[in-house]
Amino acid sequence: MRFVEKFDLPTLAIYNTGVAHKRGEVWNTRALTPRENQILFEMARADFALVNDVAGNRDQQGMGYKFVSVTEPTPPLKDEVLFEKQRVVNAGYRKRSSSGEIVMAPYRVDNITCRYAYGSELVNPRNGVKHTLQPRSFRNDPWKVVNFDDTWQSSNLGAMTFTMTARTYTEYIYTPFDLGWDLHPKQFRDVFNGLRTIDHTLVTSALAGANEGKIDILTTLAEMPETISSVISGLRLVAKLSKDASLS
Repeated sequence: MRFVEKFDLPTLAIYNTGVAHKRGEVWNTRALTPRENQILFEMARADFALVNDVAGNRDQQGMGYKFVSVTEPTPPLKDEVLFEKQRVVNAGYRKRSSSGEIVMAPYRVDNITCRYAYGSELVNPRNGVKHTLQPRSFRNDPWKVVNFDDTWQSSNLGAMTFTMTARTYTEYIYTPFDLGWDLHPKQFRDVFNGLRTIDHTLVTSALAGANEGKIDILTTLAEMPETISSVISGLRLVAKLSKDASLS
């Protein structure tokens, strides 16, 4: 359990968004229209929404991050890992392969990792306090302006501020196992094994073709230019190395 100060996003409001400036004549100003204010408000809201549920420090709280004021140690949850190799020993493999036979073996590696993370729930909101905030992107690029149209632009984003109410919550931390999670790597492997279907007809056909020494002539011809080009490139490299060696 821990105590968290988090901003209530629906309470976001404009505090100061400045005025509109005429492009090319920034001293020429006028009040922002409702549409222009809404554009700036939506930009700020999108920024605050990204960090609304992310814990930060006191300074980052001024950009809308939540702040954990009291916490208990929460050791990382251990991964569950299954790694197994499954092989089939083929009798007389060396003799059969040396005679030209294509020997196939169903070799398989099972590698499954279950990674867990804590969940949390905020309860009992209290102590609502209004704060003046500045969106992260506004602070990071303070001289940026927004062009409303071909004539008017906003003030510098770094001069704009907004307000939002923060409340203190009690946050309960729980693990997937607290919620009844009872699946582990071996069970996932069983599921995958049930989905794995081997086309034995295709395997037998491919093996028979390989052992008979069949060649796909069309594919071989299609790949011939690339093969020749690769060989020529290799010969050119060898010639160049030889020439460089003789010059040195």
